[in-house]
Amino acid sequence: TYAGTTAATGSGDYLYVIQGDVLYSVNAYSGDYASLGGGYSESTEIAAYGGYVYCVWEGSLWKTSTADGSYEQLDSTWDGTTALCIL
Repeated sequence: TYAGTTAATGSGDYLYVIQGDVLYSVNAYSGDYASLGGGYSESTEIAAYGGYVYCVWEGSLWKTSTADGSYEQLDSTWDGTTALCIL
C-alpha cells in the first residue's frame, strides 16, 4: 500500500519511504516496516547515509536518525531544491 509515496531511498538492508506525511523504514528482505515519525508531506527528496536519512522539506534540510526518528534542522536555504544525492 505505497500509493502516494513521494520519495524513497535505500541504505544497507533497509528502504526509507515517505508515505503520506510519515517516514518509514522498510526491511528489504522481510518487508517489515516501522514509522520514523510524521511531518514529511512537503519533502522533495530523501537520501540515506550513515544511520541518518536526509530530507528536504519546507525549504530546509533535515537529518533524521534511522534509530529513533529524532531529527534536526541543518540548513534553511533549500527553497526550490529538487534533488538530493549523497556520494
